[in-house]
Order: sequence, then C-alpha cells, then structure tokens
Amino acid sequence: TAITVVPEYRCISLARKMISLLELVSYKNCRGFFMNLYVQCNNLVAVELYEG
Repeated sequence: TAITVVPEYRCISLARKMISLLELVSYKNCRGFFMNLYVQCNNLVAVELYEG
C-alpha cells in the first residue's frame, strides 16, 4: 500500500493526517499496529513526513 498525494493537495498535511488515521484505526481494530515505511533517501519531503 502506498500513500501518494497529488500536487494540488500537497502542503496541507494530508499525508500526515492519513497516516495518523491509519494508526488510530489499526489500534482500535487490532490493539496494535506495525508499519514498514520505505522511502528513497533523496526524497526529503517523505523523509521529513516519516520522521515527524
């Protein structure tokens, strides 16, 4: 599964909100969650998103 935000919806924290919602739903349904995140090291925007 991948999260991709089209350019016209970037810079409004949409991906961050989707990840937070995924974490919440996963916890409520499974009492826990684990996510693997893969990003190219030169994709600084994605790196900042995942580190944030």
